[in-house]
Amino acid sequence: MGDAIPVIISEYGTRRRALERLQRENGARVIYTVHNNHLAEPHKYGSGTRPDMRDLIEHIPTFDAVVVLTEEQRQDLWGPPDSSVG
Repeated sequence: MGDAIPVIISEYGTRRRALERLQRENGARVIYTVHNNHLAEPHKYGSGTRPDMRDLIEHIPTFDAVVVLTEEQRQDLWGPPDSSVG
């Protein structure tokens, strides 16, 4: 167990910078969760990103893992499933 990699599940993406510091200093893995709608008004597909969520959303490609609650959130962030994959 001495060589175990620490895993942090983050409920708050606004803490990204602090969590990245833990990754660098401790070799931790961070799993980010997105609980809320990240879209700005009028809160529908095609709307911009809420200002308080922008940093989190822009850095998703650099994260170890991201968990969303719904298929709709997943599609908002990554698009519809690839229909060519069977």
